[in-house]
Amino acid sequence: MKIILNFKNSDEFKRLERQAYNGTLDVSDFPPAEYLYFSELRKIYYAFKFEGLSKEEASRKKQILLRRYHDAVSEHEKYCEVYREYQGNILRAGTLISEINKAKSIYEIAVLACTAIGLMQGERTFADRMKHKMEDMQ
Repeated sequence: MKIILNFKNSDEFKRLERQAYNGTLDVSDFPPAEYLYFSELRKIYYAFKFEGLSKEEASRKKQILLRRYHDAVSEHEKYCEVYREYQGNILRAGTLISEINKAKSIYEIAVLACTAIGLMQGERTFADRMKHKMEDMQ
């Protein structure tokens, strides 16, 4: 049975750091950011325990590593959020295509089509700009 780890839980994170210190942590199934952090942390701890790395230098390296880890996690979360929004826009655009087929006027078709284009391009104001432009043209 595979154990699911919650890396956002500070107690669990500390427990994993202790395991890295003790050399008993298996990182092979970790997600990329966690894999990199804990595998590099094991190296720092090893150098501290067996190669004469000073406590201050080990602490400094750990802080740098932790900052890089948090940056990587943040970057991944931003990527996931953008991807979720993109997928949601695709779904909404698909619904708009159905509404275009049911439209009763050319104006309604144009507004719905511009809304779909705006969603597909990730440009939130496109449909409103085109709607105002069409109203000004009438």
